[in-house]
Amino acid sequence: MKALLIPTLIAVLSACGGGDADHDHDHTENTGGVLVAASLPDSFWSAEASADAINVFDLRDTAKSGDAVVVKGTVQDFVSNVAAFRLVEDTLQSCDEIHGDSCKTPWDYCCADPVEVKRGTTLVEFQENGAPGPWTIKGFHGLNHLSEVVVAGTVHIDDAQNLTIVADSIRNQ
Repeated sequence: MKALLIPTLIAVLSACGGGDADHDHDHTENTGGVLVAASLPDSFWSAEASADAINVFDLRDTAKSGDAVVVKGTVQDFVSNVAAFRLVEDTLQSCDEIHGDSCKTPWDYCCADPVEVKRGTTLVEFQENGAPGPWTIKGFHGLNHLSEVVVAGTVHIDDAQNLTIVADSIRNQ
């Protein structure tokens, strides 16, 4: 039995290799032999300011699926493995804005009213072919947790009333 196990294991592992590990793919970068997701394409960056940006609370109160919007807010957290993040109402206070608070993850807004955080949060997606793209957003033009941004895009509201902005552009506030 052991005599069959090792050749079988070698055959399976060889078959799974599937290609050249050093080959760059459309959405990956080779950094010292490790493939990582490429940064969000610069075509999503906007250098233009927009005076008509609304906040997330106003967006929730007025938006309908298909609306073109410009929304301002604060980056809460990034979604793993896809080009998406949660945008929070910029009038909500993160934990780092509370004197004496030593929260290690102030972007989780654990110090704010959870009902208001839920109401004041929306998902922002950068899509490719109708699905969230495989790009890395964190670090794009300095983007990080608690970055203040303006996003332009189209509203999508699903059957469960989850609101998503399919982004056309982003810039720092």
